[in-house]
Amino acid sequence: MTEDTHSLRTHLMNWLFTPLFVLWIFSTASGYMATLNFANKPYDLALLERAQATAEQLGLGGDTERLQAKITLPENTIAGIKDRVYYTVSTPDGKFLAGNAHLPRPPAFLTSKAGPLFSDAERKAEKIRMVTLHYPRVGGGKIMLQMAETVGKRQDLARGILGNIVIPQILLIVMAAGAVWYALRRGLAPLEHLRQGVERRTRDDLSLIEERKAPEEVRPLIRAVNDLLQRLKQVVDSQRRFVADAAHQLRTPFAGLK
Repeated sequence: MTEDTHSLRTHLMNWLFTPLFVLWIFSTASGYMATLNFANKPYDLALLERAQATAEQLGLGGDTERLQAKITLPENTIAGIKDRVYYTVSTPDGKFLAGNAHLPRPPAFLTSKAGPLFSDAERKAEKIRMVTLHYPRVGGGKIMLQMAETVGKRQDLARGILGNIVIPQILLIVMAAGAVWYALRRGLAPLEHLRQGVERRTRDDLSLIEERKAPEEVRPLIRAVNDLLQRLKQVVDSQRRFVADAAHQLRTPFAGLK
């Protein structure tokens, strides 16, 4: 294992930034989905109004159907984004009656619901947003109108929303990272001073470590080290006395022989 693995600063940074990063991802994803869903509602409403206007031109739900009538469907152009509009009139079993395109059938789980049915689909590898309306048909039965538009303006809106959410949050994450790094540096400064003080000691310096300026959490460790230093000093003093006594005992016979 490397030395950095045992670093208290690295350990704290991992524990602080990992939840912050996960929270940022969750916040970005949930905020993006909620905002996009809310912003899509006006586009869906406009698509529904266009479908209802088309149904009125074709006489759907009335006494006289005009399925051969020519419908003018203006293309949407917003900020350089050009969306195409398609519609299909068909029977519930899929028989094509009128329209400017063959649109895909709505999902089966939506067909049992009442009212306008909104769904996402693809037509010739092109993503579309579609609304399906059902009307009673002259002579009995039902007729189905599907109105769809490409999603250029919706995708542009999604990119704008994503940029407005992600960029400020990234800036906040960077600011939070700087604040946490600075706080950790200031918080761990007493430990760094303590390390430097111990490192500058000579090998014969067995004096007690000053614990008054140390953080409260480190003081038990300093007391334990000081206790160890005291016992080590006692051992060293005993060794010195033993060496001095032995030298004195050896010096006395030599002095007598001399």
